Amino acid sequence: MEKASFKFRLIKVKYIYRLLGTIISGFALLISLLFIESFFLIKNSSYIESATFLIILLIVMICGYCVFKIIQSTRQGRETVSLTPSGIQSKVFGDIPYAKIHSYWIDLKFTWLNWDNPAPGLRIRLKNNTLIAYDLLSKNNEEGKQEAEVYFSFVLHFMGQMKALDTQGKLSESYFKALANMEKARKRKNNPPVYLYAILLLIFGSILLLTALIK
Repeated sequence: MEKASFKFRLIKVKYIYRLLGTIISGFALLISLLFIESFFLIKNSSYIESATFLIILLIVMICGYCVFKIIQSTRQGRETVSLTPSGIQSKVFGDIPYAKIHSYWIDLKFTWLNWDNPAPGLRIRLKNNTLIAYDLLSKNNEEGKQEAEVYFSFVLHFMGQMKALDTQGKLSESYFKALANMEKARKRKNNPPVYLYAILLLIFGSILLLTALIK
């Protein structure tokens, strides 16, 4: 295999998951406290008010931290990666010999969030249990679409190289699962899931309910 190089931008999606989880959990806790105060007619509401203030403060602090880490990861995530006959040469992750790779798989969770220009995540587990996570920072413009194509090409080239090196068939199951998930990602890219709009409406409805209960 000749050396193949790819350039795209990465993002650490774990902080996006934490941000969304914090917002959803925070709203659920606040609505629960307001229900308790409204329906159980608690006389001493100072405890509820203090708990509400602490929850809001905690939500703001965690969300602020997650936003900071997301911005930091986008600035540090300009990746130039090359696939050579011996391994991966990555600007972000360093040199990764193929011999040190234990397994790999395609993660589709992030494609549910970024439905404008979804791209699958590539997860590489090394033999020392280190996890290498590739998630594309994709934007819904011409440049973003071009980077998405480069990223798809990188993932497919990597999978093809791993299949070629797997002479004993140990990773054949991983390859076919990854290939199936790549096909799902391609279809999702062309057909964004409609139910995401329902989730946005649900969140908006929760905010309205919370506002009504406060009043």
